[in-house]
Amino acid sequence: MGFFDSSEEKARRRELKEEAADYRSDAKNYISDAKDYIDDYKYYKENSRYFANLIEDNLRDYNKQKVEILKELGGEISGTIENFKRYNISTHIPKAPSISSAPDIPTFTVSNFVSAIPGSDFSILNIVLSTFSNPEKDRDEARQQMKKAERYANKALNALNQMKAVSKALENSLNYIKSERDTVNELMKKLRSLMQQLNDAMQQKSHTEESARQMEGICKIAEQIKGTLENQVMNNVGEIEENYKLYSQRIREINRSIPAAPNISDSSSWLDVVLKY
Repeated sequence: MGFFDSSEEKARRRELKEEAADYRSDAKNYISDAKDYIDDYKYYKENSRYFANLIEDNLRDYNKQKVEILKELGGEISGTIENFKRYNISTHIPKAPSISSAPDIPTFTVSNFVSAIPGSDFSILNIVLSTFSNPEKDRDEARQQMKKAERYANKALNALNQMKAVSKALENSLNYIKSERDTVNELMKKLRSLMQQLNDAMQQKSHTEESARQMEGICKIAEQIKGTLENQVMNNVGEIEENYKLYSQRIREINRSIPAAPNISDSSSWLDVVLKY
């Protein structure tokens, strides 16, 4: 083929060159998109590390606080039960949770979590957009380059979407843990008031059996708080585990059921909610 090529052959060569140029243009666009996806991927990965670090710090402090809460409840409950025994109402004495030492708390560390984050580390795809003198071979090579760039861009986009989801899940989990902590703090204010009222009521024999039932309710609350300590908080994509969420939701329901200024003489409105657990 050469100077004397037919007009049909010239048109065919021109068409092949145009196709090759289109494929190379698409390949460049895919590579450009992939670079943007990778930049965003790296941003969300760092974001995930940031939230994971905050979660680790919050959980460490919060778990210590819950252990102290359980010791506080355990001490109060044990002392009150001793008072119950003096009234000889053994059938109404609840069993105080054993909190002589810290419960077995599942650990959460950033290093362990980040190693389980889905996605990939990327190096920029290097496609040499070479040309060939044979227009058909050149077109086929350009098409292969385009397909390679497309696969790479899709891989980068999938990783970006996964990392976005992880970052959002971690942010939601962090907010969930903070919200639960606020709930427990609010609940403890109510329980301290109830404990004081129960100790005062202990002076009146006519209230001892109902007081024992209320003490059983406080034992139940302590068990739910203890349950959050004994269950893994999150899975490897940053979401709150269902077992942990079960205890946390019970604590929230209990807190909602107890009035802001609870009175043991009117415990029927919330005690049944507590004792069902």
